Amino acid sequence: MRRQITWLALAQVLAIANGAAAMADTVVQETTTTTIGGTPVITSSSSEMSMDVKKGVQYKFKERLGDLKEKISVAEAKGWMNNAQASAFQAEAEKLMNDTSAAELAGWPKDQVDALEKCVTKLNADVATASSN
Repeated sequence: MRRQITWLALAQVLAIANGAAAMADTVVQETTTTTIGGTPVITSSSSEMSMDVKKGVQYKFKERLGDLKEKISVAEAKGWMNNAQASAFQAEAEKLMNDTSAAELAGWPKDQVDALEKCVTKLNADVATASSN
């Protein structure tokens, strides 16, 4: 008994700079023929089509900023920083939230992502420093 499988696959992948968006279409067709002594006994075929569309890269800036805002509130409540410090940090976090939304709407341009990464990391370090003094 011999089994022959034929695959036909078509894949198209479109990637836009910085991985901002990707789209993939896949069509797969499979034909299986089982033969005994050179005579086809069973032939079956199936096909599958799938489409995967991604509308942007998922950055975690909003989650990180949300966590930072919570840390600021806890630090203020425990007396690790005063009200003025907490207010300034909360305002900076809110500004960065707005910047994140703008970058997301623009399709995550590299320069904006890099700037956000620096600013969020700096804010995190500043909050940690203020909380430990």
